[in-house]
Formats: sequence, structure tokens, C-alpha cells
Amino acid sequence: MFLFKNRTFAFVLMLAVIIAATLISSRNALSDLASEAENVFYNGENNSTLSIQNDLSERIKLARNLTTLAQNYISPTDVLITDVQAAADELFAAKTINGKYASNKKLSDKVTVLYSELERYNLSSRDASYRAGLYNDFNSRQSTISHDPYNTYVAKYNDVLSAFPANILSKLSGLKKLEYFN
Repeated sequence: MFLFKNRTFAFVLMLAVIIAATLISSRNALSDLASEAENVFYNGENNSTLSIQNDLSERIKLARNLTTLAQNYISPTDVLITDVQAAADELFAAKTINGKYASNKKLSDKVTVLYSELERYNLSSRDASYRAGLYNDFNSRQSTISHDPYNTYVAKYNDVLSAFPANILSKLSGLKKLEYFN
């Protein structure tokens, strides 16, 4: 108890408690802001399910449907089909935002090549219509992704993290900037 009677010690202890509380509350506030942005990516704004992740999942399904259609005209082992399947698998397995972005771009390129190649085949009118619908839906999902608010949330978080005092507190608490989906 003698230590608490010493004014200098009491002042230093109080200062340490204030600093620790500030660091903890700041880290929690910044973590909440980061979680909000990540939640928009995976679940949509206000958990609406209108999210990039949902659109990516739909693009994978559409790509797989296009490969199923293509197998009626092209060998299932043809590189055009296996490239789309591999790109869809890669996107499905991607864990990071940057990884998902790169895999999505790759899937877009491979689907476009397969779609264009199918133009050379004598598709039935039903299959030709289905092919066009799949490709339109595939591109529509990409358009939706380009208007998603996720990058706005990331910009807001990254701006806060770059400003004083968060820039100092983030270094002390180990918080990092979020990845944009682009």
C-alpha cells in the first residue's frame, strides 16, 4: 500500500491505465470499422446478401453451366473447358480479397474465350439462347460487382487508419489497411 501513497507512482500508474484504455478502445473501434467493410464484401451492405462474394459465387455457377453446355459440342478434356473449370475452382478456393479479384479476372478471360469459341459450333437454337443468357448473366454479375459499395467502405477505413492518431495507434495494435477489390 505504500506505493499508492506515493503521488508520483500514482500519477504514472494512472497515466499507464489511461494509455492502455485508449489503445484498447481505439483498436476495438478500428477493428469494428474493418469488420464492417469485410462484412459488406461477404454479406452485402446491411447483410442484404447483395455482396461481391455472392456475385462471385454466381459467376462460378454460370461458368460451370457454360462448360456443361460446351461439353455437348467440345470434348470435356478440351483445354477451353478445362481452363474455365480450373479458373472456377481457383476462384472458389481463393481466400484473400486480392486472390479473389485475380481469380475472378482469370475466370472472366477464360469464359470469354469459351463463349467466343462456341460461336464457331452449330449450336441448337435452344443451346445458342442458353449460351447467350449465361454469358449475359455472367457479365451482369461483373457489372454489379463494379458498383458494389465494398471499396467505399475500404477507402473509409483506410483513410481513418492513415489519419492521426489512428496511424500511430494502428502501428501499436498491429492493424493493417484493407485490400480493395480491384
